[in-house]
Amino acid sequence: MSELDYYQTLQLNRTATIDDVKKAFRRLSLKYHPTKNPSEITVCSDQFHQICEAYEVLSDKHLSAIYNKFGPKVLAKGLENGDGNAYPGYKYQQNAFEIFEKFYSEYLPYHEIFDDTGKMLYGSCFSSIHKERNVEKLQDVKITLECSIDELYNGCTKEITYEGRTRLVEIQPGYQNGHQIIIEEECGKGYKEEFRRIIVTVKQTSHEKYSRQGDDLVYKHDISLVDALNSSPCKFKTLDGRTLNISIDEVITPKTVKVVEEEGMPVFDEDQEKSSVHNSSRGRLFVTFNILFPSELKAKSQLQVSKILNP
Repeated sequence: MSELDYYQTLQLNRTATIDDVKKAFRRLSLKYHPTKNPSEITVCSDQFHQICEAYEVLSDKHLSAIYNKFGPKVLAKGLENGDGNAYPGYKYQQNAFEIFEKFYSEYLPYHEIFDDTGKMLYGSCFSSIHKERNVEKLQDVKITLECSIDELYNGCTKEITYEGRTRLVEIQPGYQNGHQIIIEEECGKGYKEEFRRIIVTVKQTSHEKYSRQGDDLVYKHDISLVDALNSSPCKFKTLDGRTLNISIDEVITPKTVKVVEEEGMPVFDEDQEKSSVHNSSRGRLFVTFNILFPSELKAKSQLQVSKILNP
């Protein structure tokens, strides 16, 4: 009997839908496919088998229902229903590549198997499948999508248009400048089945107050000379609309920097992109200061300032 936690293996929680299961299997099976990792083929092969076993159970409505309700022991032993008919026990048959190929022939029947770098994975029956169906790969469509720091901080849905087509693209919180979103698209022309990849590259636009360094944010706060000398606290709006108050315990100079932990950008985790489990950690926020000097100072005021600063 397998001791695997199938949901944990696919990085899902128990409320996952069948669509979640398919997306997780697709992501993880490509990541740990043995032909992608020849230097670690033993480790990846074990993980690949576990991923395929978990998918085989959770994608089957009868097997998953038994597993969810009664657990792995009953799943392995089998179960009788109210009519006296029995569901036979489940045993993984070490048929990972068969499960893998069946998934792609049903879920993405006209899609060659590529990893996340665009390299084709071999060691499957897909070359013959595509030959029989007269499938050819079209040239990639490359799109640059501008996103503000606010959009990359909070996440959003944006619209892209190409070749007269319009579709929505999900921007996840924490995407870096230059992040690529790869969309597989199938299209048919006559007797041929054609497919291509839409590669959307995120381009981060500038912000008046905020800039970004990886997962860290830098905020430039305007402060008057009086408030700078008096160490007055500062407050400002965060990118998600909250008001942040920063206490100051020193005279503020142009070189003063305050660091606030966990107030930077959300940390995007590539492994969790299509999982129902999300990373909640954030980078740091660096607060810098732009001291606003008066444009002029009357003679009387100049003397007062001199007495204060040079007692």
